[in-house]
Amino acid sequence: MNPALAAGLHFTEAQNETESAHPPSAGPRRLGSGPPERGAERRRIVPPMLALPAPSPLTLGAACLLWAGAVSGAAPQEPSTPTVAAARLSAAVDPAAGRAEVRIAYGVFGGAATSVRIEALDFGPAAVREVRLEGGGPPVVLDAESGRLRAAQLPVASTGDSIVVTYRVEGAVEGDGADVRLRLPVVVVDLPPHTADGPVFHAVMDVPDGWAVSGSFPTGLSQTADGAWEVDLAVVPSLVSLRGRTDGAWRPGLPVVLDGLALVVLMAFGLFGARHLRGVVRRAEADA
Repeated sequence: MNPALAAGLHFTEAQNETESAHPPSAGPRRLGSGPPERGAERRRIVPPMLALPAPSPLTLGAACLLWAGAVSGAAPQEPSTPTVAAARLSAAVDPAAGRAEVRIAYGVFGGAATSVRIEALDFGPAAVREVRLEGGGPPVVLDAESGRLRAAQLPVASTGDSIVVTYRVEGAVEGDGADVRLRLPVVVVDLPPHTADGPVFHAVMDVPDGWAVSGSFPTGLSQTADGAWEVDLAVVPSLVSLRGRTDGAWRPGLPVVLDGLALVVLMAFGLFGARHLRGVVRRAEADA
């Protein structure tokens, strides 16, 4: 038996024997007083508690760390939401068939998506067909939703840092004699954009040799050294288009005409203001 526990029991038995040999006298009872309390008839002596050593600060700290680790391990970790950090579009135009083959590589940041919703708009005769994800199985047909919006939910087979979408645009090339117009609807993945500096969207379009491009949407399209046309934007647009001529003759497009008209109007206002200012100066000199 534990020595401390045996000592406690021995002390209790000695106290009980002493009480039985010398019972406490009840003494004279006062008028109006009730019966003696039951606790006063016999006192119960509880064995002394075993003394336990106090935990040290090091032990308490280790216990807190273990508790925190258990709580953090038991709590479910929410997956990070993937975001689009960049989009790179490349298109090869087939003017004879009136269509274009488009490939868009979306750079994904902050997590891997298991499925993604893709959306596209039809612009005039240009319509998106045979959409597929690289490594994601056969092509799918986008379901028509409100207006010209088409969408579909696709599983993502790859868990890497990019989502690559390929599709064909029927009716991408529209011609009227030598005048030609190219429309490329952009298939957009429904993921939030990632905050980053610099351009997010970059598009490169290979057009046939001999085309003279006179306008584009969005503006800012420029020709590269190998003859392709490219544009950089801070957001992903829903459409990339250009207009020009197939005979190589450059004709000003609508944006150029509007810019010219705006310049003419500004010059007219400037000349009118200068003439008015000279008249005011002459009248002031005459009055002086």
